[in-house]
This record gives sequence, C-alpha cells and structure tokens, in this order.
Amino acid sequence: MGFENVTAFEGDTMRQGSLEIIRVEGIHGSNPETVRKMGTVSGFIVRCENEKTVYIAGDTVFYDGVVRNIETYRPEVILVNACGATTPAGRLIMNPEEAQQVCLCAPDALVTATHLDSVNHATVTRRDVRKFKEEKGLKQLLIPEDGECIRL
Repeated sequence: MGFENVTAFEGDTMRQGSLEIIRVEGIHGSNPETVRKMGTVSGFIVRCENEKTVYIAGDTVFYDGVVRNIETYRPEVILVNACGATTPAGRLIMNPEEAQQVCLCAPDALVTATHLDSVNHATVTRRDVRKFKEEKGLKQLLIPEDGECIRL
C-alpha cells in the first residue's frame, strides 16, 4: 500500500514522534467457552498531538474493560465492530445494543459501527443497525457505507 516506515508493535505502547498507540484488552466472546476458543484480542487507543483520540475497540463484546478504556482515555472517536458475528459456541463481537451502550458511556464521542455486511457469520446488517439507530435516536452513531470516508 505504499507504506515506507513500518514498525512492529511490541509491548503495550508504541510511539513515533507525537503519535502514540496503546494496546488495550478486549474479550472476543459472549461466554467463557467462546472466549477460551478465540484467545486474546486487542483494541487500540490512537493519540496524536492536535488530533482526536481514537479508540479502535476491535473484536470484542461490550464489557467492563470497554467501559474502563473509555473512562481512562476519553476517546472522541470510537470504532466498534457491531455486526453481532457469532459461532455455534456464542457471539464474538458487539451487536447494536452493545454499540448503544458504548454511546451511553461516551455521550460526546462519535461512535462508528464497522464490520457491517462484511462477514458471513454476522447476525446484523448495516440496514438493521440503521433501523436500530433511528429507533433509539442515536445521533452520534455513524454507519458508513463500504469505502466511505468520514472526515471529522
């Protein structure tokens, strides 16, 4: 993709100039069996001077660790994988109700629902999330189209 300066992420924090990326925990499953099978997952906090703080929640369900990350880092932009992807062992990532919980925990942040219409084990479509957003009045929840760029 044309990147010329690539650095391996080792440890919990990486810095490059004024850019800081912090690895945070996630839970990839809605029950202990699924979590054990899926293993360790990470989200990331991205901070840079004169830019908004971004929380990439990653492949996680909503749980107290997500709340801690929001309270600790106060992100202004949060990306959540919100398609409710599931396996026979259980749900793997957030669904619209959990995206709503993120919105409630971070009322001033823009929350972007991702992973929509992109994985075959999803239980929720982009259309479903849009309907949920309208029903709940979640103005801060963004639902981009594939390839759409959102400029803040």
